[in-house]
Amino acid sequence: MKILQFRKLSGPNYWSLHPCIQMLLDIGDLEELPTNMIDGFYERFTEALPTIHEHRCSVGKAGGFFQRVEEGTWMGHVVEHTALELQTLSGMDTGFGRTRETGDTGIYHVVYSYIVSEVGKRAGELSVDLCEKLIRGNKYDLDAIVQELKELRERYKMGPSTSSIVDEAVSRGIPFTRLNRGSLVQLGYGTNQKRIRATMTGETSSLAVDFAGDKWETKELLEKHGIPVPKGMETRKFESAFEAAQRWGYPLVVKPTDGNHGRGITVGVDNDDLFKHAWEAAKAQSKNG
Repeated sequence: MKILQFRKLSGPNYWSLHPCIQMLLDIGDLEELPTNMIDGFYERFTEALPTIHEHRCSVGKAGGFFQRVEEGTWMGHVVEHTALELQTLSGMDTGFGRTRETGDTGIYHVVYSYIVSEVGKRAGELSVDLCEKLIRGNKYDLDAIVQELKELRERYKMGPSTSSIVDEAVSRGIPFTRLNRGSLVQLGYGTNQKRIRATMTGETSSLAVDFAGDKWETKELLEKHGIPVPKGMETRKFESAFEAAQRWGYPLVVKPTDGNHGRGITVGVDNDDLFKHAWEAAKAQSKNG
């Protein structure tokens, strides 16, 4: 199987009123092999994820999805339910999913809801990998998968203050849109929209000051509004940064996201050795390492 595309649908969308991940999945030769034709798959799947027994699916009762797998369903459908269950096991219970053909043989829209988008996307990737291992009877480590998703949840989830405000807004029928990976949230749309960052509102200029002091958030905001910005990434791992440098090619600029007065910035980086020195200089000036 091959994931062709991910889309984050952060508000009401074609499929649901809930935020969803839409995965374009090519199941390849598995188009000719529904689950009941894959020797031993049902037994391996139910042993790996027994808690999916609670998924009712179209049957309408507990154990319904297991019944579908036993009788025969397509692998895109299995990936959908697996992605939902991996999120549930990592502490984010979200239950909406749909799998639909695209019109191209073997290619499906796999759609499932999420609470934290980074976790939702990664759950999709891990569900494809897990299903492929179960098809082949290969070893897998479910505890490691769940732990990875839990760590992502803790890294990207909204803080308690922001969550409380958003929950209250939702209870009043006010839609919300998360604007970054932190606590910046838009409540409502159009002329009625308001922005908050944790307990601070857009009625103060503090939000703009915070944005201007963060190079990465400033870059993302400009890009979202169609203003040309250079390619870039934010990372704490040298390996990830070096891989991006090889992919994009030199020359590059390396800088700390939270630096000031030009400290730690290296321009004209045009070789691997200079890139390493530039990385160390930026890291030394970054408050967050």
